[in-house]
Amino acid sequence: MEEGGSALLRVPGVRHKKQDGTLHLTSSEIGWSEESSGLVQISFPYHLIKCQRVSAESSSKVQLQLILHNGASYNFHFTGDSARQERNQVKELLQRLLSGHAVANSELQAKSSLLRRDSSLHQLYKDLVGRGIITPEEFWANRLNKEQDGKSGEKQLSGLPSAFLADVQAEVDGCNAVKYNLTADTIEAIFRTYPSDE
Repeated sequence: MEEGGSALLRVPGVRHKKQDGTLHLTSSEIGWSEESSGLVQISFPYHLIKCQRVSAESSSKVQLQLILHNGASYNFHFTGDSARQERNQVKELLQRLLSGHAVANSELQAKSSLLRRDSSLHQLYKDLVGRGIITPEEFWANRLNKEQDGKSGEKQLSGLPSAFLADVQAEVDGCNAVKYNLTADTIEAIFRTYPSDE
């Protein structure tokens, strides 16, 4: 558990599903280990936590509930002599740690939303990241660069047909003069195709 980050807080006397244990908070994750075996039974990084809830100050049980983004929830019952104080200490530390991970949460939600909306992007993500061709960080870095390229310049215009000037007909009058009748669209197409050099 402590490989994922430096130990910040360790609180013994915390029950989960009627099992006594110890709650551990590190710089990157939270975990709970069973007292009898000492093995870590629950462990997850902070960015997976959606919110925390605590029991009312007037309640006889001093509890902390963690709700994850996937809908799972974990209830911890503090049973030590200074249970309320320990729970509040955990709550405040969690609050600080979660606010530090809020940016990561909003980015994660934006990425998930983008993948849900764009099925071809989702398929590309599964093909590249799922097969281990590139890492998720590389995928999103490339995607971010493409979005910034699209936003930084002017709106990209559609291409012109290669024979757009073929429709322009020349008119010859009796004085060997050649006239071209150009529409506004044709003039705009000429300037888009052959912009002036400055």
